[in-house]
Amino acid sequence: MAVPTIVDEPDRFLQTLTSILLETQTDSFNLDPWFNNKLKSPGAYQQSRLRKPVGRVLYHLPSTKYIAEIVRFTNTEDGLPVDLINSIMNIVKSGSPTGGDIIKLHRIYQGPNPPDIEYLRAADIMQALLRDSFAPGHPTSHMQEKLWLLAYGAFGGPNSTKETIETGYKKLVQLDALFIKITSMSQLQEHFDSLLELLLEPICSTAIVMWFKNKLFDDEFYEWTAFTMGDTPMAFHILDEISINHPTHRPQVFDIWVSLFERTFDMLDAKIATLVVIQFREKFLDHFVLLFHLHFEKQILSYLAEKSEEIDPSLIVYFLNKIIPDLEMPLPVKIYGIILRMLVPCPASLVKSSQAISRLLSTGNHMDLPPEDAAIHEQLETAVL
Repeated sequence: MAVPTIVDEPDRFLQTLTSILLETQTDSFNLDPWFNNKLKSPGAYQQSRLRKPVGRVLYHLPSTKYIAEIVRFTNTEDGLPVDLINSIMNIVKSGSPTGGDIIKLHRIYQGPNPPDIEYLRAADIMQALLRDSFAPGHPTSHMQEKLWLLAYGAFGGPNSTKETIETGYKKLVQLDALFIKITSMSQLQEHFDSLLELLLEPICSTAIVMWFKNKLFDDEFYEWTAFTMGDTPMAFHILDEISINHPTHRPQVFDIWVSLFERTFDMLDAKIATLVVIQFREKFLDHFVLLFHLHFEKQILSYLAEKSEEIDPSLIVYFLNKIIPDLEMPLPVKIYGIILRMLVPCPASLVKSSQAISRLLSTGNHMDLPPEDAAIHEQLETAVL
């Protein structure tokens, strides 16, 4: 394969480099001769021209070797620090930062000429830093540096100020201190207002969701027998507020509700477990309903349709009775088809007992349904009549 030179054909060199490194079979092409023979002139290719493609190929390389070579043969004064590349690559590959990675990134981004914030702001890096800072059992070393990096990634940018970043950092420090104090669900009440204020910041909201995703499955954190007495955990209110305030966090919140909905609650007395779990799931479905009304309907309906054979039919009917009165008719054909598939496992008597479902089925007579959905509609309508 003919390879353009970095000096004579810089544009084609850049295009070829990017395309090769982004191919799925990168390893089949031996890049060693290329870098050994072509990258001979320090500063031959301006950092400004390499910066964007370096960012594009950063996550596709099998090792730091080639990126380090690119950096080494660009303008050494303005080029990307090799420590940055090594740390970013290590975090991407391992899923978590080492102490050395944290120290290096903190030093680099606090320097007089920090590199592009997008390297730090990449989803893989921010998620790894969040896990290493807020997931239960996380390492407690280098917390100041980790929280500062999170604040810089969340609040930094071309138009930001040191004060903006410092304010974000203080909020993350406050959140970390709250998580240390809160060792049980009952203690959330005391700090509820503080959490409501902090969750308005997307980075804090993400950390709270991550923390609850673990804590809600820690039986020492919450005694689920209290749930049988009508108690609503404060965490549920906070998760609902996050759903309302942060559309991009709804998938993560929904994952928590799904995990709770599917939980068997084996810690409960077997004599009451069966009845109680149904009641629990009805309450979890109430949060499905909130997300449904927050324009998360396709994901929720698809999940319930996929799991309809495993879900107690009374829960399917419970959910539909909650949402149907607020639906704008006629429904889109695809949405109507999903609901039909949700109803297939339900006994005819149960479907017939719901006036809301009966009214919904009557609207299907005027839809141009695909043959499979039309057959299900006819079967269900016959059962209702």
